[in-house]
Amino acid sequence: MLKEFTHLLFYKLKSNLKLSFDFSLQGLIKNIGTLFLYSIFIYGAYKFTFHSINYLLLQAKVGLYLLHKFLSIIFFVFFLSVHIGNVIISYSTFYKSKEVLYLFSKPVNFTNIFLLKFLDNFFYSSTTLLVIGIAVIYAYGNYFFVPMYFYFVVLILIFFPFLLIAATLAVIILFLLIKLLNRFEPQKVFLSLIFVYILVLLAYFNLSSPFTLVENALRYSISEQSISQFESPFLKYLPNYWISEFLYWWVKGNKLVSIYYALLVFSISVLMLLFVCYLASIYYRKSFLILQDLNIFSIRSGIKKNIFRKQIFSDIQQDVILKKEFLQFFREPSQWLHLLIMILFMSLFCISIMNYEYKTSDPILKTVSYISIFIFVAFLIASLSLRFIFPALSIEYKNFWKIKSAPLNINKFYIMKLFYYAIPTILLAVLLILFSHLQFMKYTLLFKISLISILITSFVLTVINYSSGGYFVNYSEKSAVRIASTQAASLVFLLSLIYMGIVSLFLSITAYKYFEALKLNMIFDEKIAYQLLLFIFFISVIISVPAYIIGINALKKRDFL
Repeated sequence: MLKEFTHLLFYKLKSNLKLSFDFSLQGLIKNIGTLFLYSIFIYGAYKFTFHSINYLLLQAKVGLYLLHKFLSIIFFVFFLSVHIGNVIISYSTFYKSKEVLYLFSKPVNFTNIFLLKFLDNFFYSSTTLLVIGIAVIYAYGNYFFVPMYFYFVVLILIFFPFLLIAATLAVIILFLLIKLLNRFEPQKVFLSLIFVYILVLLAYFNLSSPFTLVENALRYSISEQSISQFESPFLKYLPNYWISEFLYWWVKGNKLVSIYYALLVFSISVLMLLFVCYLASIYYRKSFLILQDLNIFSIRSGIKKNIFRKQIFSDIQQDVILKKEFLQFFREPSQWLHLLIMILFMSLFCISIMNYEYKTSDPILKTVSYISIFIFVAFLIASLSLRFIFPALSIEYKNFWKIKSAPLNINKFYIMKLFYYAIPTILLAVLLILFSHLQFMKYTLLFKISLISILITSFVLTVINYSSGGYFVNYSEKSAVRIASTQAASLVFLLSLIYMGIVSLFLSITAYKYFEALKLNMIFDEKIAYQLLLFIFFISVIISVPAYIIGINALKKRDFL
C-alpha cells in the first residue's frame, strides 16, 4: 500500500512540475507576474504586521497578553475560512475530478486515492495562505528578536498542522454531510449545516467579544489577570487559542509551556489525519457511489424548458444569454452553496458591527476603524469576484465552440456576461457598505466617499477578475473551484489586493484629515476628498480599460488546441 501511494505521489508531483513550467507568453506572464506580485505582497504583509504590532504595543499600549488575544481572534477567522473553503473544494476534488474517475477504474487502493487527492487539495488551495503566513511569522519573529530555529518550529509544529486540522475537519464534515444526504432531504441537511456554522460563529464572537476587547484595551489599563478571569473555558479547546498561547509564552520566555502548546497542535493534527484516513478506508468508496446515485443537485428539465418558454428581454440573443448564465451558474452545487455561505457570513459581519459605536475622538483610531471596515468589505468583494467571476469564462468548458460558431457577436456575449456578474456584485458591495457603515452615517461626507469608492472598487474588481479569467481561460477544467485556486487566480487576487491597498491609502488620507478637523473644531475642505476620489477614479480607469481590452482580445484568439 505504501509503495503504491509513493508511486502515485511521485508521478503526481512530476506532472505538476511539468504543468508549472509553461514557456508560452501566457505562462511567462503568469509566472513572472506571480513572482513579482508575490514579492510585493510578502513585503507589504511583512511591513503591515511589523508596524501593527509596533503600534499596538508602543502607542496603544495594549500589552503582550491583549495582543495575543487579538491574534487568537484573527487565527479563528483564518481557521474558519480555510475550513469552509476546504469543505466546498473537497467535494470537487474527491468526487468530480477526472483523475478520481480514472483512478477508480484502476486496481488502486481507495485509501491511496483519497490520500493523494487530499494532499493535492491541501497544497493546491494553501499556496497564498502559506505565503501570507510566512510573511506574518517573519515579521512577528523579527519584532521580538526570536532565534532562527523559531521559524522552523512554527512552520513544522504550528502552521502546517493548523492548516491540516482545518482541512481534515472539512473532510469529516463532508463525509457526515454525504451520510445525512443519503437519509434526509437535501434542503433540510444544507440549512441545518449552515445554521450550525452560524451558531458556532456567533457563539465564538459572543464569548470573545472582539470589539469590546479592542475598545477596553485602547481606553483603559487592564491587567492580564483581570482579563484572563473573564475568558470562557470553551475557548481553550480551540486550535487558534493554542497558537496564541504558544506565541505568548515563547515571547514571555517560558519555552516549556510554549512547546507544550506546539506539541498539542502537532499531535491533534496527526491524530485527525489518521482518523480521516481510517474514515476514508471504510467510507470513501461508499460515499462516492452514494453521490453517483443521489443526483441531488441536478436542475429539473421542466425548469430548463419553462425558463426559455417566455421571452423577458426584447433582444432575443440578450434574453437567451442571460437565461443560459442563470442555469449555468446554478447547475453546480459548489456554486450556489458557496455563494449562499459567503452571503450569510457577510450578513453576520454587517450585523455584528452595524450598531457598534466607536467611543473615541482620536483621529488615528477613528481612521483605522473606518478604513478597516472598508478594507474588509472590499476584501469580501475581491474574494467573491475571484471565486465566481474569474472562472466565469472557463466554466463554458468545451461547449464554448457552440458560442464561437453561432451567429453571435463575441463582443456582445463578452459584455453581457460581464454585466450579468457585475450588477449583483456591485449591489452586494453597496449593501455591505450601507449596513457596515451605519455608525459613520453622521459623517455625511465620509459616507458619500465610501459609497462612491465601493461602487468604483467593486466594478474594477469585477473587470479585473473577469478579464483575467478570459486571458487565462482554461476550457479543460470544469470545476469553478479548481479554476479559482490556480496560480493565475492567485496572481489576479494579489493584483486585486494591491489595487485595494491604493484605494484604501487615499481613503485613509481623506478620513484622517476629516477626523482631525472635527477634533480641532475646524472646517474640513471637501475639495481634498473629491480630488482624492478623482485620483482613485483615474487609477481605476487606467487598470480596468486595458484589462477589458486584453481579456476580449484573448477570448477572440483563443482556441481549444
